[in-house]
Amino acid sequence: MPDIITDRFDAKSCGSCAFWEGERTICNCDVEYSELAVGKCSNPDSPVYGRSVKSVFYCFSTKDLGR
Repeated sequence: MPDIITDRFDAKSCGSCAFWEGERTICNCDVEYSELAVGKCSNPDSPVYGRSVKSVFYCFSTKDLGR
């Protein structure tokens, strides 16, 4: 059984990103998602824009890569 992760909505994992289009539950400032969930990245500043990424990946945004 996959683990359910609870993060702040502004955490750096894909599952907690406003641009991640995957299955999750949002409640106030917290978000819950499965460690096995996969969703599409809709952040145009990310090098993985338009691709499927796992919820547990660290944010791929170019601003976080120092570009």
